Amino acid sequence: MTKQYLFAIIEVDTERLGTVPGAYLADRMKELKTLIDKCGSCEYYQVTDVKALDKFRKEIERLNP
Repeated sequence: MTKQYLFAIIEVDTERLGTVPGAYLADRMKELKTLIDKCGSCEYYQVTDVKALDKFRKEIERLNP
């Protein structure tokens, strides 16, 4: 079996997360996880270290020219 790995970095304004668009986004992420878990795995992580996030983003860009 061959696997494909996909990463998404989602940045959301925390002040707007509690509003209608934020709640809608949270619902869609739950649905996406349910769908992906049927054929693979999906995990969400909250990152508070901005420097680490920038380093991760740069590494992903380096690996995918």
